[in-house]
Amino acid sequence: MLAVFFAWSTVGLFAAGQTDADPAGGSSRVDGGIVAVYLKDNNKEAVLGLPQVKYGQAAVSWAQIQPEKGKYDFSSLERQLADYAKRGMRVTVEISGYIKPHYLFNEVPYVKETGKEVASFVQVKNTEGTLMFWHPAYERAFVSCLTAFRNFIAASPYKKSIFGLRMNFNPFGCETFTVSPPEAAKKLADRNAWIRPPGLDQTIPYEGWSQKAGDDYMRRILQKHRELFAGVVPVFLPTYVPKSLYSEYKEHLENGTGVLFATDSLFAPISRHSEDRWSLFLEYCKTGKTLGYAEPMANAWGVRGKKDAYILPPVQAFYWRLLCDLHKGNSYIACYGGDLAVAVTGEFHSAQYNIHHNDRATGENFKGEFSNALTFAALYAGYHAKPELSPGAWIALRGSDAAANAEKPDDKLSVFTGDYTFFMEREADKSRGVMHIGPDAIRYGGYARELPANETMRFKLNEKFAASLAGKPATLSVTYFSDAPNGTFTVSAGDKIFSVAMKGGKKWETAEFAISGSLLSAKTGESITIRSGTAPLTLHLVEVKRQH
Repeated sequence: MLAVFFAWSTVGLFAAGQTDADPAGGSSRVDGGIVAVYLKDNNKEAVLGLPQVKYGQAAVSWAQIQPEKGKYDFSSLERQLADYAKRGMRVTVEISGYIKPHYLFNEVPYVKETGKEVASFVQVKNTEGTLMFWHPAYERAFVSCLTAFRNFIAASPYKKSIFGLRMNFNPFGCETFTVSPPEAAKKLADRNAWIRPPGLDQTIPYEGWSQKAGDDYMRRILQKHRELFAGVVPVFLPTYVPKSLYSEYKEHLENGTGVLFATDSLFAPISRHSEDRWSLFLEYCKTGKTLGYAEPMANAWGVRGKKDAYILPPVQAFYWRLLCDLHKGNSYIACYGGDLAVAVTGEFHSAQYNIHHNDRATGENFKGEFSNALTFAALYAGYHAKPELSPGAWIALRGSDAAANAEKPDDKLSVFTGDYTFFMEREADKSRGVMHIGPDAIRYGGYARELPANETMRFKLNEKFAASLAGKPATLSVTYFSDAPNGTFTVSAGDKIFSVAMKGGKKWETAEFAISGSLLSAKTGESITIRSGTAPLTLHLVEVKRQH
C-alpha cells in the first residue's frame, strides 16, 4: 500500500532538499536512510547498533494508551521516545488499532467475527469481535484519543525527535476499510446484523456496512488530523485512501508539502493492480518534487501475519526491494527488525511457518548479503534528486513483467518491467532480461540482463552528476556473472578502455576501474559502454562512485 504524507504544519522537517552533515565525506548530505521498524526485545539492541540504521519507530496500541474511558496513559510511548533520544535517533510515532479499548464494546455496535471468520478482519485482535468504526460513538472516541495524543506530543521534550506521525485510521484493525468476501459485505450491510451493546446511545442513527460509510469516515479523520497536528508534527497519510484523495491533494505533491508513504514495498509490485499507486513515486519522488517513505509489505521470507509466496528467494527479495525503493525515489526506507537481525546473526526463524535459517548450518552468508544490501541502500538513500551531491550513480539491470506474487504467474506488470536506475540510464540494445542467475543465497541474481556475443550496451549518466565529477577521482565498477572461462569483455568510460578477463566458475564478480575527469565522450555523448566478447555476457550492476 502507498500513503501520502502531508506537511500541513510549519515544522518543515521534510522540506525538499534538507541536508545535514555527511559524516563520511564532510559535504552536504540529503536527509534519508534506513528506518528500523517492528523490533522485538530479543533483537532491538543488536538491530539499533547496526551502522546502517539511522531512524527508529515508537508505537503503541489504542488499548494500551487508553485503559479506561476518558483516561490516557502515554508512559510507554514516553519511554520509547526517551530511549531513542539517548541513542541520538529520530523516530516515527503511531497509534495502532489492532486492539481497541474494551469499553467501546459497551457503546459501539459490533459483530463477533474476527479474521477467523471474515477475511478483511484479519488485523482485528480484540477477542470480543469487530467494532463498527463509522458509528458516531466510535469516531468520537477516536477523535478524543487523537486529541490527547496531540497534547502529549506538543508537551513532550522529545517532540523534535519525531520526524513524522504514521497516520492510522484504525477502522477494521489498523488499516482495512473494506469488507470481504462479498457474502460478508452483504450480510453486514444490514444494521440488524450488528450487536447493540447495553451502553449504545439509541438516539444516534446509524447504518450497516457500505463503502461510502468507510470513505466518509476516512475523510473526516483525515481532516481531524490536519486540524489537530498542524504546527505540532507532520502526519503520514496511509495510502489505502481512495484515488480521489490523491487528485484532491495533488498540489501538495507538486510543491513538496505532501510526501508519499508506502506500506507495500517489494522488489516488484505484488500485482498489476498496485502499479498505478507505485507509479506515483516515479512521478513525484524520483523527479524530486517531494519525498517518499517506504515500509515493506512483509519480511524477506514473505511473512506478514500470513505468508506470501515470492518469485525471488529471501536474500534476493531483500536486496532488490531496497534497489526498487531507491529507484522509486524513496528517501526513508524502513526494514523489519527480523530482516535487520539477519545482518547481525545470519539467522531467521519462524516457528509458525517452519522457516529456519542459520548460516552456520547451511554454510551460506545471509549475514553478509543482508548487511551489504543495507550498506548500499544507506549510502544512496536521500540523494535521488540531488545528482550533484550523490555519492554515485548506478543502474541495476533487469527485464521482467512478472509480479512478485508467485501464486499468480499470469499477473503481468506493465510499468515496473525494466531496469532500476539512479542517475544512469541504458540505451536500447539487444540484451534480454533474465532471472534466477547463480546461487539463491547471493543477492545479485534475482534479475539481470544477458548481452549476446559481440554486442554493446550503452549507458548515459545524468549530466549534472557527470559534470560534478569533472577533474575528480571516481571508481567505475561492473558486476557480472562469470560463467565463461577464458571469456573477455571491454568497458569504455569516456576515452578510456578497459579489458576484463573472466575467470569462470559460475559466480558473480565485480570489476573495478579507477577513472577521473569527465565521463561524457566528446564524440558520442555516451558515458559508458560495455562490449561483450565471443560469449554472451550476463550483467547485474554498473556503478560510478565518487572517491573522497
